[in-house]
Amino acid sequence: MTLDPSRKEALPSAAPEERPQARMEELYAEFRTRILSDEWPAGTRLPGERELAERFNTNRNTLREALRRLEQSGLLSVRHGQGVTVSDFRRTGGLDLVAPFLAAGSNLREKAELMLNVLEPRKRVLEYAVERFVERFDAADLKPVEDALRDVRAAELARDSRGLIIAEARMYDALVEGTHDQIVRWLSRPLLDLTHEIHERWPTLVVFEPSLSSFASRLLAASVARDRAQAVQLMRAHYDAVDVNVRALLAPFLAGEAADPTEPQRAPTAGRRRGAAR
Repeated sequence: MTLDPSRKEALPSAAPEERPQARMEELYAEFRTRILSDEWPAGTRLPGERELAERFNTNRNTLREALRRLEQSGLLSVRHGQGVTVSDFRRTGGLDLVAPFLAAGSNLREKAELMLNVLEPRKRVLEYAVERFVERFDAADLKPVEDALRDVRAAELARDSRGLIIAEARMYDALVEGTHDQIVRWLSRPLLDLTHEIHERWPTLVVFEPSLSSFASRLLAASVARDRAQAVQLMRAHYDAVDVNVRALLAPFLAGEAADPTEPQRAPTAGRRRGAAR
């Protein structure tokens, strides 16, 4: 498949040279959406830079930067003498594409399967994070966990799913920071951010049973006692139970019996950047 370079695209009309960074972000997001939605399937050849810049009403420097970012994201292949080709992002992409894929993807079953496949890695990474927390936390690391736990309890009592997303994010942030382990941070952050994004888009996947606050209270007690085995077992048992409920919620999507919530539902994040892993 080769795109028609004569076709003009509707993007904001402000002069691109006056706002190159913003224009580059617009182009990156636009191209990413077209690739993730399979409008531009793997193997599609893009026109040359001059034609592409004209089609999308931008200059070649801005376009080049957007293409570079798309290549870094595993969405495009740019080869000298062969032009620009859409990559098979399902093979070449990374975790940073999951959230935009959930927004742009055209196959609901595939999106539900993706969310299902996040559950086990999320649990394994959190088990390791908890193990390191128990080994390495100091007294000052407990207060942020306790503060977040109070907010978790309040959100559960109010049946406030959005409040629970935020409070849980703070709790896991505190646990990860309390490991004092950079590898744990790097392993945890992408999955925590990803699961947070899933809940922001599909808040119906937030579950109140089993109780997060009850689990977290027992987890904190085991951590204070430096009982690593008990802490890991509590984490595993809690998410085994949570995931049974999440799988039940995803079942209609996997069976094609539920409609795709095409408009993302955003939870207020109050400046938070990190994500819940529930």
